[in-house]
Amino acid sequence: MQVDTEDQNKQIAKEVEGRKDIVNYFVRLRQPTYCERFRNAIMLGPQMDEVEIVDEVTSWEAFMHFVCLPWKVIFQIIPPAKTCNGWPTFVLAYLVTIGLCFLISETATAVGCLFDMCAGV
Repeated sequence: MQVDTEDQNKQIAKEVEGRKDIVNYFVRLRQPTYCERFRNAIMLGPQMDEVEIVDEVTSWEAFMHFVCLPWKVIFQIIPPAKTCNGWPTFVLAYLVTIGLCFLISETATAVGCLFDMCAGV
């Protein structure tokens, strides 16, 4: 009787191990690679719902996609959080935020000079 239980336990362990491989495979499919993220940010195309109904791209969605495209590409520089325990993600997100703050500050200063406004706080 004890031998059957051990055999059953080994068989269950093999099945669970096989399922882990399948789950890991599908998890990797849902998480695009670093290069695929750039392609997905740039690509404009129809989307599929949960029920697999294709939603075509409207003209407003296309317009907004092209307006937001530079921002999408800038933020794709930040690597996935699973890389090196998230440290490159943190550092690059911080640097991108600093860069954008600098860009906005300089743009505001230039617009203020253009309209001869006094410097604000």
